[in-house]
Formats: sequence, structure tokens, C-alpha cells
Amino acid sequence: MQDETEYPGVKDIERLVIAAHYCTHPERNSCMIQMCFLHGFRINEITALTLQDIDLPGKRIYIRRARQGVSGYHYLQPKEIISLQRWLLARKSYPVRNDFLFISSRGNKITRQRFYQIIRECCELAKFKQYIHPRMLRHACGYELDKKALIMILFRIISVIET
Repeated sequence: MQDETEYPGVKDIERLVIAAHYCTHPERNSCMIQMCFLHGFRINEITALTLQDIDLPGKRIYIRRARQGVSGYHYLQPKEIISLQRWLLARKSYPVRNDFLFISSRGNKITRQRFYQIIRECCELAKFKQYIHPRMLRHACGYELDKKALIMILFRIISVIET
């Protein structure tokens, strides 16, 4: 992981997503990891997503936040749309028993424990020295957003100075 922070950075997440392609359910696992990072999902939020929450034509997703968080629509990024399309196509071959977006090979809702196992397996495949806790994906999202906001502030300061 990155030296300056205890949270995984974009490159670390990319390594996790690539490692997920070597797992048993690559489409599902890579999509879950990518979405957790991009939207700052808690485990119970990502496992509670349903098919109705996804609006691929509108390129957005409805997120129900836990713990007094603000629920609402988030826009999907191009890589994420491709990942979701791949997962939805693969999902058709699963024995579907419910309307949850992410399901197990038996068609049941993905459990918290299974998501922990997925992250651990991907960390081992990516050869991380330190195990990434699923909550760290949420914190990494916030960390990246803070970095982007700082860069935007610096650009504004520079443009003011130059004019």
C-alpha cells in the first residue's frame, strides 16, 4: 500500500480488482470491490443493493446509506458500467432466488463474511504485505475525494494568481 497513508490508493484498488479476476467469481468480485471504492460503500450497503437500484441507461445507482447517511443517486463511471454489465451477464447463469444485485453461487444474498473472504483472497493474490479490511475501501474513497478536492482548490488558487 501507499507509504504516506494507511489506506489503499487507486493503484492498490486496481491491483485488487485485477486479482479478483483470478478468483472463482471474477465478475462479481471485481465489480463489488470497484463499487465499494468508488462510492464509499459500507459492507451492509453494498450487500443490500438490488437490481432496481441500478439504472444503466441513466448511468446511475441509488444508494441507501446506513447510519443516518444521506441516500441518493450516484453517477456510474465508464469502467464501472462495463464491470456491472459483465456481472449482470454472468449473474444470469446463477440460480437466482432473490432481487439482490450481488448473489452467491447458490443464488443467495452475499453475506458480510463472504465479502471479508473475497477481500482477503484478493489481497493474497495481489501479494499485499498487509491485509486490507473491507472498511478501508470506504475510507480510501474519502481519502481520494479529499485529494481531488485539494487539487481543485490549488488549481483555483493558481488561476487567480495568474490573472
